[in-house]
Amino acid sequence: MLSIATILIGQLPQFVNFREGIQAWISVTLIPGGLSQSVSTYLDEFSTHSKGLTLFGVVGLIFSAFLTLMTIEKSFNQVWQVKRQRPFGVRLLIYVIVTVLGPILLGLSIYITTLLMSMTQGIDLGTQIHVELLNFILAFVFTSLPFIILYRFGPSAQVTWVDAFIGGVLAAIFFEAAKYGFTLFIAQVTVYKTLYGAFAILPLFLLWIYLTWWVTLAGAVLTARMPEIRASLRYRV
Repeated sequence: MLSIATILIGQLPQFVNFREGIQAWISVTLIPGGLSQSVSTYLDEFSTHSKGLTLFGVVGLIFSAFLTLMTIEKSFNQVWQVKRQRPFGVRLLIYVIVTVLGPILLGLSIYITTLLMSMTQGIDLGTQIHVELLNFILAFVFTSLPFIILYRFGPSAQVTWVDAFIGGVLAAIFFEAAKYGFTLFIAQVTVYKTLYGAFAILPLFLLWIYLTWWVTLAGAVLTARMPEIRASLRYRV
């Protein structure tokens, strides 16, 4: 999704502030500190050269996005123990909507978040602590939203908004904790630089993707088990 969003942004060079806002949000919110600069540089270069993509390259990128969505849906259906999947036509329509509208909504949400954060800098809220607290809340809200939407519409099962909200918020907390721990790991452990040198960014980024997927699945398991947890609590009461 980030790759497709980067291509769309690259086709609109006049929105320089929009692109810079998205890259800044990605660096601060999604990527641990030790990787943010390298990933931001890669996204900037990818956006610059995206106009040179051929039709075959664009089709391949969209196809890879479809495969990723299929993998996510399959994993979620296993977590929710779904026995009957959605019809193929419905699944294909969802993949198209997510692939086309997902990057656009992602970019808009990132831009709005960045805009609101910049606006708070000029508001007199009493102390700098209040401004930082408001920025933290806004960032956490937009970190939680993707998880909430993913748990609500990802599996081929009926998931209530309450369960999706609880699972999404918990997943966002796990995500922030994992990001903080991974940042400490990069700062304190330097053996990977000795082993991989200039290529250390690749295994670290792959490891971060793995941790992010693990957090996503952990939140999915909690969301799927929410009805059982509520039933257990009612039984004890």
